[in-house]
Amino acid sequence: MEDIYGYDLDGCRYITLPFADDFCLITSDKRRHQKIMTEINDITKSMNLTLKPVKCKSISICSGKSSACTFNLGDVTLKSLKDSPEKFLGSNITFKGKSKDIHELVEIKLKSMSENINSCSIRDEFKLKVYVQYAMPSVRYMLTVHELTDTQLESLDHLHTNTVKSFLGLPSKGPTPAFIHSPEGLAFPRISDIYLESHTSAYARCMIKADDRVVHALKCKMDRESNWKRKKVRYGIKRWDDKYSEAQEQCVNVGEVKEGENIKWLDLKQKVKDLIDADRIMFLREYIKPLIQQGNLLKLMEAEGADLTWRSIIFDLPRNVLSFAVRASIDYLPTFCNLKTWGKRSSTNCNLCGNKQTLMHVLNSCSVSLNQGRFTWRHDSILHHILRQLKLILSTSPDVKIFSDLPGFTTTGGTLPVNIVISKLRPDIVMVNEKQKSIHLIELTVPFEQNISSAHARKTLKYENLVSDIVDNGYACNITCIEIGSRGLVTPETKERLVTIFSFGKSKPPRSLPKDLSKISLLTSYTIWNARHDPSWGTADQPHLQL
Repeated sequence: MEDIYGYDLDGCRYITLPFADDFCLITSDKRRHQKIMTEINDITKSMNLTLKPVKCKSISICSGKSSACTFNLGDVTLKSLKDSPEKFLGSNITFKGKSKDIHELVEIKLKSMSENINSCSIRDEFKLKVYVQYAMPSVRYMLTVHELTDTQLESLDHLHTNTVKSFLGLPSKGPTPAFIHSPEGLAFPRISDIYLESHTSAYARCMIKADDRVVHALKCKMDRESNWKRKKVRYGIKRWDDKYSEAQEQCVNVGEVKEGENIKWLDLKQKVKDLIDADRIMFLREYIKPLIQQGNLLKLMEAEGADLTWRSIIFDLPRNVLSFAVRASIDYLPTFCNLKTWGKRSSTNCNLCGNKQTLMHVLNSCSVSLNQGRFTWRHDSILHHILRQLKLILSTSPDVKIFSDLPGFTTTGGTLPVNIVISKLRPDIVMVNEKQKSIHLIELTVPFEQNISSAHARKTLKYENLVSDIVDNGYACNITCIEIGSRGLVTPETKERLVTIFSFGKSKPPRSLPKDLSKISLLTSYTIWNARHDPSWGTADQPHLQL
């Protein structure tokens, strides 16, 4: 029957593509279509099965245009798609079959989810968590089974980005969306990223596992789109096929598939995802390049091979700290310099010291803040946490003694035992193993992220002579300088140095240590930021911040 009455698609006939108890009926002749429907109805009745007319819809396409057409199932006249759209296997089938209708459905769903989440009486940080971790995955299937144009995807990206910005406390205009979607930033995928990944994965799965008729239909679709002259599609089937072919080549080149073997679906799926991620990263990095101010931290993290240390704890931060962290990362906080740029203020002079008030000035450079001990309080809070973790680890090593530049941990007024060396220098932490005649010096700095490398070089040079003096006195000595960014960045090099520090006690640092140090840095910087106009600062009223 299919070879005679089925719809001819470039030499291959289709009359139905069944899935479980759902199927479609496709023919090229109206009278024959009605006759086949009657035969199917009679056969199902003879098997004590029933077709439900209320769940059936019809459509006729003549010369590329949809038209209403009447068909009967028994004594019941079936409704046309013109009367109302139909959902078939999760896909919304509309009368005109235009992507505009699907775009409106997705847009309505996104807006509805955003409004429902926004109406909840919870903090914005938790609203963001619900939206990113639960709401967004729920639209993946909808994006997989429908097709949208580039313009429509850009519109949905804009809507999605503005929703995330609202939960982050950012205005819809002004702050770059790059930090939200960049792999070095929050790494929230765009709608177009989800669309491309899901469609390419579905296409690759069909090419590997689907029957010949499905593969033929996909190839016909690709041939059709390839012949378009005026319409360029970035997210269409041609790109899906390119990524599928590239993933196949990679599976073969890395030796995961031998000649004559079939490619494993899970391997191919991961390769497809990696390729799309690489394209996304390349696009975002090109987008970030011209950003003179808002892209500085992202460019630094890209160069350092670092990512956002506090990204995994963003939903555990106290109220308003997440918004501060994001604004600080893209230099979008209302410093006097930014306010002047935005036309909101005429002077850029700091209320405390009179110098130009930039973000780096507030968090790291203000002389009044320095003299009042604000930066020292942040430094000592981070140092206290490192010291506490070291004491826990080294409690089982009685031969190791720890001295620190914190009250209660000094020795003879400093951090270096006088029987080893006499020096005016005070390393932040000194670990001494008299039995093995070894010493490990640790120096902590909390610089602005752009100054991490220079701070490390400066501190290393500062203690160079001290290390030589200790070695001359018969001790093995190492110096480890670590830097925690004032906006919470912990570089890969710093993570390696933390491992080196804990190896002195023949142990490893807690896995959560980099995140904890990042969190303390953020929280203390947030306090310093909030006090930027306050001339009073009592160190006695500011105990070390503890998690």
